[in-house]
Amino acid sequence: MSLDPKTHHLVRDFRIFAINNRHGMEAKETLATIKPDWLSAEKGVDLTKKDEFTQYEP
Repeated sequence: MSLDPKTHHLVRDFRIFAINNRHGMEAKETLATIKPDWLSAEKGVDLTKKDEFTQYEP
């Protein structure tokens, strides 16, 4: 997990787990890294260059 400096959102891997009969977890699949890039790509937000005070929703 890391912090995207442009948006201050977390960049993380996404994993799917299943619960087995003994109530333990089993990793089933690891998906690609999820990047919160809609703020920087669609809205042009870059907090390393300009402070933003607007709340955005996807």
